[in-house]
Amino acid sequence: MARGTLAATFGLLRIINFRAVRKHAFRAALAAFSLGGGVAVVVAVMIEVTSVSKAVEDVGYQIAGPAPLRVVGAATRGGISPAVVEDTRSVAGVGAVVPVIRGVTMIRNDGDSGGKGTESYGLGLGVDCSAQWIVDPKVCQAGQQEPPPAISKSLGDSLDASATLVTDAGQLSVGKFQRVADLDEVNNGLVAVLPLSMAKVQFARGDRVDMLYVTLAPDADAGEVQQRLKTTLGPTYSVQPRSEPAKGYNVNDVLLPLLGIFALISIGVGVILITQITRLSVEERRREIAIASALGASPASIMTGFLSEAALLGAAGSAMGVLTGIVISEPIVASASELTERFVGVTVPVVLKPAILVVGVLAGLLLAVGAAIGPALSASNTPIAAELSGRAAQEQTTQRKIWFRALLLLAIGLSGVIAARLATLSGALVAWQAILADVGAVVALIGLLLATAYLSAQAITSVRPRPDKSRGATLTIALNALRSDRSRTAAISGAIAVPVVVAILLSGFLVAIHIGATRVAESQADGRIAITTTQFADYGPVDARFAPQTVNKLNALTGVEKIERMAEIEISLKDGSLAHIQAQDRPTFPFGLLAGQSPEASQKANQVVIGSVLAREKKLHIGDILVFGSGLDAQAMSIGTIVATPEYGGRRIYMPYSIAEQIYGPQPAGLIFATPAAGFTAGQVIESIGATQFDQPVTAVDTDGYASEIATSIGRYLTPLNTLKYGLLGIAFISVLSTLLLVGIRRRREVALIQALGATRVRVFSITTIEAVVAGAAGGLFGAVLSIAISEAVRRAAVVNVGLITPLVFPWSDAVLYAVLATVAAVFAAVIPAWKSTRSTPATELRDE
Repeated sequence: MARGTLAATFGLLRIINFRAVRKHAFRAALAAFSLGGGVAVVVAVMIEVTSVSKAVEDVGYQIAGPAPLRVVGAATRGGISPAVVEDTRSVAGVGAVVPVIRGVTMIRNDGDSGGKGTESYGLGLGVDCSAQWIVDPKVCQAGQQEPPPAISKSLGDSLDASATLVTDAGQLSVGKFQRVADLDEVNNGLVAVLPLSMAKVQFARGDRVDMLYVTLAPDADAGEVQQRLKTTLGPTYSVQPRSEPAKGYNVNDVLLPLLGIFALISIGVGVILITQITRLSVEERRREIAIASALGASPASIMTGFLSEAALLGAAGSAMGVLTGIVISEPIVASASELTERFVGVTVPVVLKPAILVVGVLAGLLLAVGAAIGPALSASNTPIAAELSGRAAQEQTTQRKIWFRALLLLAIGLSGVIAARLATLSGALVAWQAILADVGAVVALIGLLLATAYLSAQAITSVRPRPDKSRGATLTIALNALRSDRSRTAAISGAIAVPVVVAILLSGFLVAIHIGATRVAESQADGRIAITTTQFADYGPVDARFAPQTVNKLNALTGVEKIERMAEIEISLKDGSLAHIQAQDRPTFPFGLLAGQSPEASQKANQVVIGSVLAREKKLHIGDILVFGSGLDAQAMSIGTIVATPEYGGRRIYMPYSIAEQIYGPQPAGLIFATPAAGFTAGQVIESIGATQFDQPVTAVDTDGYASEIATSIGRYLTPLNTLKYGLLGIAFISVLSTLLLVGIRRRREVALIQALGATRVRVFSITTIEAVVAGAAGGLFGAVLSIAISEAVRRAAVVNVGLITPLVFPWSDAVLYAVLATVAAVFAAVIPAWKSTRSTPATELRDE
């Protein structure tokens, strides 16, 4: 019995579903592509995340070599004092202690022909001859303690004679650096190795180093030695095994939340589109389903057939999506590599793991089957008698009301907006609030997009032209056709609304980030002149900060009343994770206050100000104590304020410059703000700075120039987002075409009937085109209106994931542009089936009536 039932199910699947897929291969391909677009974005995001993580880990392992243990201080930059080095060497079981300085260096290539120079970022290492896995043993002769300066052969071949290595002390000519072929394997050749003593001077480490790599004595156990080191050095030092990659700033802390938001959008769009296409497919085969049911097919077998068809299309779409994701991951990874080079000196190649391909295919299958459940249930509940007697279409027209569905979806979407807003009113400092905000954003996106489709259909239904106007016959027939099948009308309107909403949402979000960055920069400069030795957005991670002599010259310039410094300090928290301190002589706080007293009051009371993401991840509250520094220099400070800051992904700590130097020692400034003296303008001071000779390049701009530079540099973060933006828009526009082409296939018989009643081919073509314009305009209008609510939900999700409170921006120009483009796409999509309809013979299409 069971075997017979299974055979019947397979037979039904072959006749109704798979035969339809073969017969309408083009339609099936469109459905698969609609789903594949969402899979492509997800795959591209996974490739980017994997590539960045793998590159950073690989460089860490290359530096570690065979050393099984690593010692890191409270600050990742200069966190190990000479006393700690000696204490480490004295621990039983320790073989050798290898001190290492690891920095991010800039190599400036001015060009032989006097043209514009280029700047590249890479890894700067300071080592002695004990690091034999980095330094060729042949380089260090007997009794030699340090190797000569060297760069990789591939890097040396790409430079000319004017190339310099920019450091915290000035610039070093790399002309006499050794070219070492073995270094080509380290960080893809973007590496420079300095003698340890030289690195301490050039990278402003004083007598300190960044980390210690520890090898073991014969027969020593790594776990036992690790425990002895922890006991000897104390809790403010971290002793990490080789299996734990060396920590460094991960740009995914900033990029991943933003990319994640885009991935969620793509998934939501994919689910909506595959649902629409599957529903239209079911409607097209109602009569076949009724016949099969009358012959004994069970509702379960009918449902299984459509779910299997969806799985087949999902597999095909996933395959296309995976291949597309691999292609679009190239520019995304390239953008991430540019950022990673600046923050940790690591270049990022594309890494494609087989697991990503598997996850992409499975995701597509699950999305397709999940999206098809609703239409499949509808197919299994097909009224047999009504469908076979020809009453189904009339019953659907007279009885099916979509107001309830539209209002229900609208309520669901708005509830998502409300949930996201309520969860973030206090900054989402608790884990469950963050989860609620993200879920609310997804619910808002899907609910409101679907509501847009049904509201558009209902609005079109409400338009009833006056019957006595003979000139409007074409429009009247088009409107009647749209009213006769509201499900089809909703599908067209929804397909138009998707690209419009996506365009408005993403454009507004990116514009809001740009506005926020500009406001932060203006607040930081606060009417002062901003000065840097690198690029204004790169002052923190790059070891090319202000040398003491440069600071002294700036302070002594005529027209400068005073200078105020800003520095970045990367630190390790108690659990080994990283955070980033911003130290300022005159702190500025252009961020939203979430908890505690004002930031200024906290700074005056020697309390720290922290970002909301850091507070949530570490479960920190106002009044909690954080310990900064190592050994005798360690200092406990309480948390006075929590702010919504996007800097370093919300993992930011603010403290006065003087306190930072007490804890971590002298810190070279990355930015300097100069206040013009009375009687001098900013322009005069900038001109004076430009005319002064410094040992390192110095750039000065006024407040407006600084804001412009910061806003422009934010574009580096937004490049991968813009790539995904246009990818999503392309997917949405192609889905418009696919939906309308499928609708055109469904209504051939309807068009044939109009022709049989005397309509000319021109009239038929006009009717079909007008339907697309009317439905598209309604979808675009409702989509633009509801996109405001969707933007609010996504804006709230940004508070959780990025720690950023952005203004609610509605980009009117983009809204109009993409509404027009979407409508044009709708007309274009309608032209093809309209033209095909005029080529068909009414008798052929109506022979079954």
